[in-house]
Parts: sequence; structure tokens; C-alpha cells
Amino acid sequence: MDFNIDRKKVGVGFLIITFLASAAVAITAESQIETQNKQMNMSINVVESGSENTSVGVNADPNLDFGRTQLGTNITKFVNLDTGGNTAYLNVDVTGNISDGLEYKKNMKLEGQEQLRLHYKSTETGNYTGQLGLKIKMPEGSLGEAWHKFKTSIGL
Repeated sequence: MDFNIDRKKVGVGFLIITFLASAAVAITAESQIETQNKQMNMSINVVESGSENTSVGVNADPNLDFGRTQLGTNITKFVNLDTGGNTAYLNVDVTGNISDGLEYKKNMKLEGQEQLRLHYKSTETGNYTGQLGLKIKMPEGSLGEAWHKFKTSIGL
């Protein structure tokens, strides 16, 4: 009996099987990461120094109102986060014109109770608004944790 094996076909078949197996592992690993998205409105009114009485308003609803402040004043707010003892990864995105004067960590690893610090430096008068976007990823198990680390290492 003569068996003629086409090595190119075997190689292509092997590559297809490898690709399908890798895709199955990636899909399984991705399902081990729970993602939550939160959005909060933000605002601040910066006025000339001494132009009027100023105060800082604190709003406990989903809006982060920095209130009114004098030019050159810095204000810090905190967003309290609680992962319930689990490990989570936080990605922060701020949009709108308030983002120019706002300092914050863009990425944080969370374990238990943590605070996101939002520090606003007023450099020009005006009304500034925007949105704070929080993307929270909670890997489930060692496969989810490994998959998250892999995706982060390659910039995904």
C-alpha cells in the first residue's frame, strides 16, 4: 500500500486546528471577566478671585459637582469603590472640558475598599463640565486573571 501524504495539506490542517483551539481558549477566558460600566456627570464653576462669595457644593447623587471655586484654587473629590474583597481592575476616562484641569489615575488595581482621587486645578475662569467613565473588570478565577494580564500586556 502506498500512502501519499500531501505535507502542505497536513500543515494547513494543523494550523486550522491550532487556530480553532486558540480561539476556543480565548473565548472561554474572556467569559471569565465580568465588566461593569459606570458614568457620572461632573461640573465646576471657576470665578475670579474675590469676585463673589464662593462655596463648594457636594452632590451625593451620580453627579460629581465640584461646585464653585476661585481661580487658582484646587479641589479634591473622592469616589469610593468597594470590590467586596475581590480583585478588580479600573479604567477611568474623563470627557468634556473639565478633563483639562483634572488629575486622576487612569488605571487602578482594586482589592477591597479603595478611593479614586479626582484633583481639579483651576487655571482659567469658566464653567467646566464632563463625564467620568468607570470601566470595572472583575476576573473570575485564575483563567480570568491570566487572560486579563495577557490582554493588558498586549495593550487590549
